[in-house]
Amino acid sequence: MDDYSIWQDLFDTIQSFPDWLKLVAVLFLPLLALIPPALILILTRQYFAYGLSRAAADYAAIAATQPPRNLRSSRPAAAPPCRSPLSSPRRQGPRQ
Repeated sequence: MDDYSIWQDLFDTIQSFPDWLKLVAVLFLPLLALIPPALILILTRQYFAYGLSRAAADYAAIAATQPPRNLRSSRPAAAPPCRSPLSSPRRQGPRQ
């Protein structure tokens, strides 16, 4: 049992494979090495994206149930009137 080597046994086993199986192993084993890290990255991104969207939805639901924080008015502020030099001046006094 002193002359037994697991690596030599593995090498002999691989050499006994048919050529098409060796080709498949050479072409697809690197892909199998890349798929798990990519899958982990994709699942992690989806998990955090779901968490952020869920947090935004929870914040919106909480904000909808609370009174507005603007103490002056609950309506949004109106846009200021246009004061372009090309616009006609406003009339003062009653119409004729």
